[in-house]
Amino acid sequence: MTHDIDPGGPPLRTGLAFAEGSDSFATAARAAMTAVRALGDELPRIVFVHHAPCHDSAAVLRGARSVAPGALVLGCSTEGPFCGELRRDGITVTALASPHLRGAVGLARNAASGWSAALDEALAAPALAALLDASPEASRRRVRKGSRRFAIVYAPGECEELASPLFEVVEALRFRTLGRVPVFAAAVGDGPTGSPGSVFAGDEVACGGLLVLIIETELEFGISLAHGFRASGNAMRVDAAEGRELLLVDGCAASHVLGASSSLRGLSSLDHITLSSGKAFGIPERPGEFAISVASHPTTTGGVRMSRPVQPGSELVGMELVRDAASGGAAEAAGKALLRAGSSPAGLVMVHYCALRASILGEEGARAELARIRELAGQAPLAGILSRGTGVRA
Repeated sequence: MTHDIDPGGPPLRTGLAFAEGSDSFATAARAAMTAVRALGDELPRIVFVHHAPCHDSAAVLRGARSVAPGALVLGCSTEGPFCGELRRDGITVTALASPHLRGAVGLARNAASGWSAALDEALAAPALAALLDASPEASRRRVRKGSRRFAIVYAPGECEELASPLFEVVEALRFRTLGRVPVFAAAVGDGPTGSPGSVFAGDEVACGGLLVLIIETELEFGISLAHGFRASGNAMRVDAAEGRELLLVDGCAASHVLGASSSLRGLSSLDHITLSSGKAFGIPERPGEFAISVASHPTTTGGVRMSRPVQPGSELVGMELVRDAASGGAAEAAGKALLRAGSSPAGLVMVHYCALRASILGEEGARAELARIRELAGQAPLAGILSRGTGVRA
């Protein structure tokens, strides 16, 4: 996500800070104080807080709110917060101040086990009513003001027991907003086999919860997604699938076929196929273009749990990750977002960088990709999280 700065006096001011320490409240307050001070005499409107799993979300939230009591404070836990670069510990705070920025948030619990009800609960938050108003009168008002809306979503990430509902949440949110609200989403998690992570806003914290932030703004912004994989195998026919579970491929058990195509043998329920092999699977959308579906864990029925639903009769193509930081997925996504935001210098670049990608590329490769984003972004602060999956509907 990017916001433009007006050379005649920036309508968006951004403060970004990072702090480490064993006391979650004090560390969050310290990071928030540094970020808010960077705004000068402007008061923060929206404050994003991202923290490593070693910190307590409730204490982090209280610490940040103690510094910015009048702002909308929200965020999540993550195995890797960004402050210019990838961090593995500590807390990052991104404070935004602008008269052209209005936001409201809805929060729901138990999203991992019931995403549809959780989305209903989040969107029913009274604070969201005005920003979700789709009436002709509200639409005319936005046109007169030159304002647009977009959503930032934090949904639970995948763990061994549960699949992430991120894909379904993003698609449903776009449907419910009639396709008029672009969505920038991340799956929140504290590690590949651990907690699905926490989301928080206001004075509420929800482990495994769903957070939906709607922003209305007169500022320019750009949102983009790139997966950075290229086709590396022949097409395979999907013979049977039930939702996320891929059952039969080319007449054989999916775990056998996908395991063989990934050079894995003797798969157990603990094996994450894409993480172990570095390969994902593409669903053809247009000539030469694929939607990526990550193959996670084998199931007891010989199937494979996928990151998005797969339709019987469709095709899957083996995909390998492009490892060139100059032309890979991170550079492609950042370039598209900056282009969509217009020609003015960016005021903020927010990144949801897939943790699976970081695991396959390694720490050095991930840092090289993030350095490339910084290069493209110029002087703009780089914030965001290492996510357990990403989703965009621009």
